Amino acid sequence: MSLEKQLQERSQNKCELCNATANLGVYEVPPVDIPSADNSIYV
Repeated sequence: MSLEKQLQERSQNKCELCNATANLGVYEVPPVDIPSADNSIYV
């Protein structure tokens, strides 16, 4: 499963900061050596 799909599932397709549902994408929280759901948020 892709990173974006994992984050969408985790967040129920809502922004993890404000619960918005439009224009969302993956943001990797620095520092990132290997992108994963543990160091990324869906915003």
